[in-house]
Amino acid sequence: MNKMENKSRNNKENTGRKFLIYLAILVTAISFANIALAEIFGNYGKLRSNKSVTSMLEKGEVNSNMTLFIFTVEYKDSPRGIIGIDKSRKLVSQFWEEVPDPTPEMIKKFVNNMKEKTFLTKSRIYGCDILDNNGDVIGFWFSSTKRGVVEIEENNEVVVHTPVLHSSRWWFRW
Repeated sequence: MNKMENKSRNNKENTGRKFLIYLAILVTAISFANIALAEIFGNYGKLRSNKSVTSMLEKGEVNSNMTLFIFTVEYKDSPRGIIGIDKSRKLVSQFWEEVPDPTPEMIKKFVNNMKEKTFLTKSRIYGCDILDNNGDVIGFWFSSTKRGVVEIEENNEVVVHTPVLHSSRWWFRW
């Protein structure tokens, strides 16, 4: 291979890498803008870090006043996020799937599978309280990100947007 062909191939590879970097930056900027606007406008709740959420789920426990939901992409036993919503509220979502009768073993399996995947990406899992627009706890959040959008709607309805997944290696998604 001559110098011209080699240089052309390197330019194509560099262009592909630059495109992926710019795409990752754009997606991150849009995510942060969405979260920032959610805080400023409308009837929005928020997430607040809470290590006891992580401890609770690691033990396979869920408060009986909570309905458990998971967000999966590939496999049902390997969620990308787990939330619990107070039974006095109604979750409005087409992405979160209710877990009708969660057992401690099932919850521990979810958590262990999530930990295995985050270990591979060198990221971690966060437990958070889900707060309504008044600052009252209405549920919990467990995912590899502690940023999210929570919309509080009429008639005790709540919309919890699915996690924006990230890792320390942005090109390796789980």
